Amino acid sequence: MRYHGRMEMPENTPPVRKPGPVPGPPTARYQVLLEPRDAEWAKAQPGGLSALVRRLLRREYDRAHDVRSSALDTPPDPSDL
Repeated sequence: MRYHGRMEMPENTPPVRKPGPVPGPPTARYQVLLEPRDAEWAKAQPGGLSALVRRLLRREYDRAHDVRSSALDTPPDPSDL
């Protein structure tokens, strides 16, 4: 038997998983600075701070691009924020 520089593994052994990011859709990370009072309020909203920021950004993007839907024709419900 010749040495090939690696250890031979049985064929039915699953590959060793290395730690790393969870596979998923590609995303970019950004930081947003908030006042402590605003951050605490936002974390208490449904879905938490991240969901609140995503909803606000999506709503403003749609408004800026003149997307018409029944949700945008009515004033926002304060409980959604």
